[in-house]
Amino acid sequence: MSGGIGGWDLVTAGLGCHLLFALLRALVQGEVLCIGETCKMQVYVLTTWAGECWAHVFFLTWIVLALGYAMYVTLRIWFRA
Repeated sequence: MSGGIGGWDLVTAGLGCHLLFALLRALVQGEVLCIGETCKMQVYVLTTWAGECWAHVFFLTWIVLALGYAMYVTLRIWFRA
């Protein structure tokens, strides 16, 4: 292994940043885009769809934390002395 950051790590970092932005947008504006194939990009507003909105916010939080931990472990393995 030559070290450094590979292509998949950049894709994972980009996806993580996009999901973090979506999470922060959901928390600030009180609305979140539906995640999934059946909802066709429906927007859940906190005042109208509280359960679905919080479910998607917690899902986004879990995914962002999982991607962040995966990147942390990958970088720790690559750059250990």
